[in-house]
Amino acid sequence: MLSESGGSLGTMESGGQLDDLRVKVASGSDDVGATHVWAVIGGAALRQRTVNGYWVPWSGDPADLVDNGFKAQDGVIDFKVVDGSIAADNQGITFVIGYRVGETLKYGALAVVPKLDGDS
Repeated sequence: MLSESGGSLGTMESGGQLDDLRVKVASGSDDVGATHVWAVIGGAALRQRTVNGYWVPWSGDPADLVDNGFKAQDGVIDFKVVDGSIAADNQGITFVIGYRVGETLKYGALAVVPKLDGDS
């Protein structure tokens, strides 16, 4: 489950190609409202995923996050994070997924670091 204070969803390596990267999380008995996916690229650039899978600039204010429309099915949310090349941004990316329960934002982070030999 995700938490109000965030948490680690692990670290993975990538040579630049991420084919259908998804993260499944248990939502338990939470009444899931909006779902969100955002990223910190190289420690500075902030972007968020739109409902159509595009990445757009983000202010950093959680109130500005757009709803990605992912739904809980049997207590599990399947977040589609990215599908394609991240080569231009492959300098260390922290993908963050989250959902709202009322006004509370629960989230967790997945770190993607460059693979030195270039393989995906």
